[in-house]
Amino acid sequence: MTSAHNRAVIRAPRPDAVRAERAPEVGGVALVLAPEIEVLLSGPDAAAYLTRLAAAIATARGMLHPAQGDRAPRP
Repeated sequence: MTSAHNRAVIRAPRPDAVRAERAPEVGGVALVLAPEIEVLLSGPDAAAYLTRLAAAIATARGMLHPAQGDRAPRP
């Protein structure tokens, strides 16, 4: 389990709100997940972080739709 200290709950996900933007304030990118919920990424490991995040998203999709496995609906 992760620390609840840095946890944000998105109770009504809106797929149309998800996007990536440049984040010049950190010299990187912002992943906008919901109104007022952003993850700012910068530094030499940012691309590797995104690769790992993509794998975690696939795992999470499988957890939401276990009967469908890899055939879970794509956004």
